[in-house]
Amino acid sequence: MGDPEDSSLVARRLGELQRLTVASPAYIERQGEPANLDDLRQHVAVQYFSNRTGRVKDMNFVVDRISTTVKMQGTLAVNDAETYVMCGVQGAGIIQAPQFMLLPHLRSGTLVEVLPQWKTRPIP
Repeated sequence: MGDPEDSSLVARRLGELQRLTVASPAYIERQGEPANLDDLRQHVAVQYFSNRTGRVKDMNFVVDRISTTVKMQGTLAVNDAETYVMCGVQGAGIIQAPQFMLLPHLRSGTLVEVLPQWKTRPIP
């Protein structure tokens, strides 16, 4: 996923991956639901860090066609996508994960989309 980092590689786009911003009902009951992007600064995120760089990935949104990052505080950071989603399900904080991984949890009600009016930039 993503743009090739090695410019000598030849890549062909197969599609785009959409991510959603979600939280568990228990988290929302305990912390409240953010109403806008500025509210996220008072919330807790489960942070996801890159295996390659070790850096925490900030929340990303498209606002007026411009990519905007939001740095959130977090007390937990993981580097496994399934663990990341399960931390969100358990109420550890807000997460931003691929839609296909979240759909079963959204359908069952164990996760709820927050700030649906602001989407992420799709990942090629």
